[in-house]
Amino acid sequence: MINPLVYEIGPLVIVSGIFGVTYVQMRNSRLKKEETLLDKQKQLTQEKENLTEKLDHLDSINQELTDKNDHLQENYGYIKEKVTVLESNINELGKEKNNLSKILTQEQNKVIVSEQKNQSLYQEKEDLQLTYKKELTQVYQELETIKQENNKTHSQLQEATQNNSSLNQELKIVIAKREELENSLTQQQETVASLEKQLESASQKKNSLEKELQQQIKTISEEKQSLENSLNQQQETLASLEKQLETASQEKNNLEKEQLTKKQDSETISEAKIETEEEQESEEQVKNELIFKSKKLVIVGSLDSMNREKAKSLVQQVGGTLTSSPSSKTNYVVVGKNPGDKLKKAKKFGIPQLSETQFLEALAAAGITEIDQK
Repeated sequence: MINPLVYEIGPLVIVSGIFGVTYVQMRNSRLKKEETLLDKQKQLTQEKENLTEKLDHLDSINQELTDKNDHLQENYGYIKEKVTVLESNINELGKEKNNLSKILTQEQNKVIVSEQKNQSLYQEKEDLQLTYKKELTQVYQELETIKQENNKTHSQLQEATQNNSSLNQELKIVIAKREELENSLTQQQETVASLEKQLESASQKKNSLEKELQQQIKTISEEKQSLENSLNQQQETLASLEKQLETASQEKNNLEKEQLTKKQDSETISEAKIETEEEQESEEQVKNELIFKSKKLVIVGSLDSMNREKAKSLVQQVGGTLTSSPSSKTNYVVVGKNPGDKLKKAKKFGIPQLSETQFLEALAAAGITEIDQK
């Protein structure tokens, strides 16, 4: 038989594998994005060198640009508006970065909740897939926005070649953007490293839980074997008692037959009575030895048929002893009403239990039938 815990651990392993695969895919896509951004940085540096060369050329034609200075001043306000637009785009990028960090924290909380709630893993798997798709679409949208912004910067740089006075300012803005992009990349790398550490800790917790479950299964199997052994021993003792009772009943039948034969002879009636009385006494002694002789009993709770002192005297009559609390040397426990903590203690020792009716039947089998009520 397969342990039902395997069916609960299996879905956890499958979901963790799916989560790892999706995480690797996201990390590969982010690495590709970083490579593309590095290529764009190289292009920007090359363009910067080209711009410096153009600046040198523009110095040579500075005299021609003086004539167009009035026109440049008119375009200065338009360039300022573009700078504000760029700053607003930078702020939007910062907000999107914060949203990404919030999404990452939400994913970490989802991982913790998924480990605690094993039964809802299947439903959460579908939700995670939807969220991953949404995040991927958001990342692609962000890449498209970045491409559009890069195209805008290229167009602005082309316009800057015609405007000598605004070239230096636009170059500073581009450098600031590049630094912000580098900072965002480093932050994303740090978040990826933290996610990897959390995945490692989750796998360690899963391994520790599996070990604890295996240990619990071993202890349960050992306790089961010990209980089965004790039950087998009790069944053997009961079988031996039944055999002895059968032999006693057979002897009683034989004695009754002998009594019938002896009744025919009037001279031997008195002798037969004496023999039957002796045999009955021997039977009572045998029954006492079979049931409660040299046995230790404990009564937990209250009995309906008698009080504790009466029970003690009856047990002593059949050759047993009645103690106050159960121990490892106790043979039987008689369970009455409201047993309390003593019954728990008896269960820990594995002591056989008797109900009140079973106790009365055992006393009757020992020859005690008349019991005074409370």
